[in-house]
Amino acid sequence: MRFIYIEWIDSAGTDEAWTDEEIELARIKSAGILVKETRKSITLAQSRDDNIPAKWDNLLIVPRGAITKRETLNI
Repeated sequence: MRFIYIEWIDSAGTDEAWTDEEIELARIKSAGILVKETRKSITLAQSRDDNIPAKWDNLLIVPRGAITKRETLNI
């Protein structure tokens, strides 16, 4: 298993119908088990069981274009 840490930019919004509030893109920090890597995205999981094949829990897929920092974690 490989563990990674990423920082990435996410969209942001407001629940108010009429607002003069300024909003900015959200800067997100995530760490997890690397499940899958493609040309377009990276998929992380919070946890994994020991079944064969393994089952993953709490998957997160992040577009590569949104990732601003990536580090391999030594655990």
